[in-house]
Amino acid sequence: MKIWIVDDESNFREQAKDQIKKIYKNCKVMESDNFDWPPEFLKGPNMKKNDFPDLVILDLFKEKIFADPKGTYFYFKLREQEKKVFGKAVVPVILWSIAYNATENVENLINKIDNEDHLFTFTEMKSQGELSDYLKEILKKNY
Repeated sequence: MKIWIVDDESNFREQAKDQIKKIYKNCKVMESDNFDWPPEFLKGPNMKKNDFPDLVILDLFKEKIFADPKGTYFYFKLREQEKKVFGKAVVPVILWSIAYNATENVENLINKIDNEDHLFTFTEMKSQGELSDYLKEILKKNY
């Protein structure tokens, strides 16, 4: 299993890794501290089937700038690549962030994605317990 963690704050990446390791010990975790596409651990912008993760844990905001949800850029680029390679979205994404309702536009965007993407979910708060619950649910369904 391969999981990507995309979060600009190292302490949250470490918390996410801790939760993953508690649930799934034999897992390859790849991290990015920015929302650029492609992530720095990929060799280039064009992906092959085996480049994709089994799950993405994605932060929404960079440096708590709540009006500019950088994580959505990464999310849409991931989905674009999946459609090129698989013809559809295949990777579950957990949006693990804070302040979804920081602005009406951000809240509307997250609700729209949630309604349209059956592989997308988001935590209400950036808590380890809630992340753990979602990880267990996704891993139970898929593995």
